[in-house]
Amino acid sequence: MREQPFGVTPDPAYLYASRTHGEALASLSFGIQDNRGFLALIAEPGMGKTTLLYQLLEELRDSARTVFLFQTQCDSRELFQYILNDLNIDARGMGLVEMHNKLNEVLFETMFARKRFVLVVDEAQNLDDSVLETVRMLSNFETHHTKLLQIVLAGQPGLATKLAQPQWSQLRQRIAVLSHLEPFTAAETACYIDHRLKVAGYCGKPLFEPSAVSLIAERSEGIPRNINNICYYSLLIAYVLGDGTVTEEPVLSAIEASSFARRR
Repeated sequence: MREQPFGVTPDPAYLYASRTHGEALASLSFGIQDNRGFLALIAEPGMGKTTLLYQLLEELRDSARTVFLFQTQCDSRELFQYILNDLNIDARGMGLVEMHNKLNEVLFETMFARKRFVLVVDEAQNLDDSVLETVRMLSNFETHHTKLLQIVLAGQPGLATKLAQPQWSQLRQRIAVLSHLEPFTAAETACYIDHRLKVAGYCGKPLFEPSAVSLIAERSEGIPRNINNICYYSLLIAYVLGDGTVTEEPVLSAIEASSFARRR
């Protein structure tokens, strides 16, 4: 293998298109192409949400100007600073109005270049109410014919809970696409493991026995991060034991080890 197949970084090359992951990526892509304005992605922790967002940004690289915002514990001024800094614009010393006008200028430049502008906000459930209102107001950047800014709000279920509150009815009504990521089935878990091994460069005989894969699917609850942790420790333990394939025994030991790692 060229690299570790079960790493923890959100590398889009390792994205596995399960039913819901594939549907979510397609829905977000089509929504952006259709200039729908607001889109949302909801997922429990560990479901590969950020990896999917990176893949979305990769697909948009040639057709859109993009900003990926993950520092969501901020005020409205800092929000504008983060956006402009991501655009390589020095916002130091700028007031809120000046930053607003500068962003508006960038949006028109992007439109005249026949590109879309996409703002992706990850972990949006952490946004303060005042900042979420600022994000909502950003959707007012538009002409008579088109939206100048496409916004993807991505977050944990707390985001959906917040959007369901009465005071956010206007924002909720603007969200044209709402996608959810669900845990893998047992069959998807098996395909996911094979997919990651192939991406990492492995092409030999199966490394995991079918019974081991079934155990991983059951104990991971189909959550990609859990699968990665169990597979990583399983391979490590099997290697130390000198085993060429992973059986149920190292998987059980890996489950104990990965559970300890999560508790820490």
